[in-house]
Amino acid sequence: MVSKVLFTTLLLFSATGFAAIGDGDRFDFMPIPGEFCNAQSDQKQRDLFKQYPKDEGIINLYALYLGLCQLVHDGSITEQTASVLWAEQRNHLIENRK
Repeated sequence: MVSKVLFTTLLLFSATGFAAIGDGDRFDFMPIPGEFCNAQSDQKQRDLFKQYPKDEGIINLYALYLGLCQLVHDGSITEQTASVLWAEQRNHLIENRK
């Protein structure tokens, strides 16, 4: 139950990104195919968050990533599902900032 509430909350937060990425589009947001929640992907998300610590959209995207990976680790959703949900929110954020 807690996982579902966390996921829903993070999903709602991820849909409210308003700040501009600016030149942040040069970052490779996409995870390695078939390896969404791994050390390399985790580091990319942390680095992006550290570079833009006050960017609401990046904060929400990072929170979504953390929540989705927790659901994957708990066995609540598949890694593929998490990757698709995260990519949709990432693409939505980028589109809104164009």
